[in-house]
Amino acid sequence: MPDLGLPGGTRKRTVTRLLRRALRHYEIAATLGPCLRVMRSCRPVLDTGAEVNIVRTSVLPSNWMAYAEELTTLPFIQDANNNRLVTKYAIHLYVYTGGVRLFDRFLVYDNLSVPCILGIEFIEQNIEGILPRLRKIVWQKNVRCTEELHRPTPILACLNDSAWDRHWQDRPARVRACKQVRVNGHKEEWITATCDTPGMVTITPNIRLCRHMSMGVARGIAIVKPDEPFSVKLCNFGEDQVIVRKNSTLEFAEPYQGPMLAAVLDDNHPKDGPDTSSDDASRDPLEDLDLSEAPEYLHKQIRDMLKTHSSM
Repeated sequence: MPDLGLPGGTRKRTVTRLLRRALRHYEIAATLGPCLRVMRSCRPVLDTGAEVNIVRTSVLPSNWMAYAEELTTLPFIQDANNNRLVTKYAIHLYVYTGGVRLFDRFLVYDNLSVPCILGIEFIEQNIEGILPRLRKIVWQKNVRCTEELHRPTPILACLNDSAWDRHWQDRPARVRACKQVRVNGHKEEWITATCDTPGMVTITPNIRLCRHMSMGVARGIAIVKPDEPFSVKLCNFGEDQVIVRKNSTLEFAEPYQGPMLAAVLDDNHPKDGPDTSSDDASRDPLEDLDLSEAPEYLHKQIRDMLKTHSSM
C-alpha cells in the first residue's frame, strides 16, 4: 500500500545490501625515471578520476631540473577536495613494470599524497582492462617491450572510502622453495620459489642454509607477483650432493622503494620517446647516473663497476 505520510504517496526505499564499492585508485609496483640509467622504484597509483599524470618531486633524481620543461601556461588542476594544484614544470619519464616499458609526460608537484598518479589518458592509451576482483592490470599488446608473453600486473591495493584495502601484507616475508631439488657438488641449479610480499623486493640469503649446507643463494632485487613463482639460483660449494626440500626457506624478501642503478649503453627508445641517438653517440652513457645517495668516495668505484659489467 502507498505510504500516505510521504509526499506523493510513495513508499520510502531502504538500502539493505551494498553490492560493490566504487574503486577508482589502484596501486601497482613500477620503476620511474627520466632515462634508463636513473630509475627509482615506487608505487604509482592508477587514478580513473584524474585526467593527467602527476609525479612528486621526491621520486625524481636530484638533477631532475635538467630533464624538465618550464610551463608557459599554468594548467588549472584541482584535487579531490577542490583545492588547486599549482604546477610549474613538466617532465617526460619512463614507466617500467614487468615486461611493459612506457614513456609519457608528467606534471611535477611537491606535496602530492602519493608518489605518482597515472591519469585516465594514460589508462586509455596503454591499459586493456582493470580487474578489481582479480586484482590485476591487463596491458595492451602494443606496449610490451619483451618478446615473451608478459603477465598481468598485480594490484597491490585499492582505495575504499578514504582507506586503502591491501590484500597482501606489505612486510618482510620468506622465500620458500616450490619443489625438492638435488644440487650436485660444485654445481648450480635453478629452483622455483614463492613469496608473500608483492612488488619490488630485496632478496637476502638465509644464513642457516649457507652455513649448514654449504649452499649459496643469489641475492639482489626482484619483481615479485603474488601467487606466481619466480626463479632463484642455488650454488653448491661443497663436494657432496645437497637436497633442498620443498617449502624450505631459501631467502628473505623485504619491500623496496628507492633508486635503481643500471648501466645501459644502447637505449631503445619507444616510439613515443625522443630520438636522441645522435646526441648520445659522443657522450659518456653514465654521465646522467644519479649517485647523490651514495658516499662521494664510492662514486668512482661504482662508475667503474658499471662500465666493466656493461661490456660483459
